[in-house]
Amino acid sequence: MTAIERALAHDQSVRAALQDTETLRLRFASLTPREGEVLTRLAAGHTNKETSLSLGVTERTIEAHRAKLMQKLDAQSFAHLVRMIKDLEYCGA
Repeated sequence: MTAIERALAHDQSVRAALQDTETLRLRFASLTPREGEVLTRLAAGHTNKETSLSLGVTERTIEAHRAKLMQKLDAQSFAHLVRMIKDLEYCGA
């Protein structure tokens, strides 16, 4: 009986992890192409200024895109956002 309970608990944790990954994947899919470009550059370590120059927009526009993507992805900080990217890469999503 203990083995069955352990197996059920393990299955429940695996299902929860898969659901979390799917939720995260859907959040990233909700980004516009431009938000994706901004995210890619910022996550690679580029500053807002460097990103604005490479995309041909103002720094204020980059700040607006960054705020919007942080909101869409429900990230508490930029470090949290980078961890979410790494989690998705790890899961192969």
